[in-house]
Amino acid sequence: MESQNEKRGSKGSRGTTGQHHEGNGDFDVSKNKFLTALGIVAGGALLYKGAKALAGSGNNGINKKEIVEIKSTLVIKKPKEELYAYWRNLENLPNFMSHIKEVNEINGKRSHWVAEVPGGMGEIEWEAEIIWEQDNQVLAWRSLPDSEIENSGEVRFHDAGNRKSTIVETSITYRPPLGTAGKMAAKLLNPAFKKVVENDLKEFKKLMERGRISKRKGSPASRM
Repeated sequence: MESQNEKRGSKGSRGTTGQHHEGNGDFDVSKNKFLTALGIVAGGALLYKGAKALAGSGNNGINKKEIVEIKSTLVIKKPKEELYAYWRNLENLPNFMSHIKEVNEINGKRSHWVAEVPGGMGEIEWEAEIIWEQDNQVLAWRSLPDSEIENSGEVRFHDAGNRKSTIVETSITYRPPLGTAGKMAAKLLNPAFKKVVENDLKEFKKLMERGRISKRKGSPASRM
């Protein structure tokens, strides 16, 4: 026969054991909550890294050799007001840019451009918008989204110590867009094309100072 103390001890043991199991249950719940929270944080971190990687993948697939960047600094013996006015009328650009077949101004900000693809393989067309201008000082433009080619440019005009000459700083960039549309554009963008654009900018100096440009045989498409 069990003694009263043994019975009480047994009850006490059962009570302690029950409390222990209840404590484990609380611990398990807390552990599960912690792991769930940890999973959410880890998942969020992965989503953030994935989004960041996706955001930075815009240039993936573009060969850097297909990106053409031209920078030019020229001193032209004409006042900046005259030079700026000529550039600002974008339809004047084909007069000295042999790689541009035509530019048609749609309104005060937007314009339609046409360039010839080397080898007579067709033409590339895009629309551009003026994104920044200050009279007689700076003019900047860029192509609109989903264009056949990505084009941007900026021209700055500075007095060259007197009002008779102007320092003209030009920066022009061409790059093919991703996908099928970029394949045709990539044919246009090659080292020979870059040289043509560099020469075109020099022709601007000749045109403004002499009132004429050099005689060049054929279209840029046939020369590249």
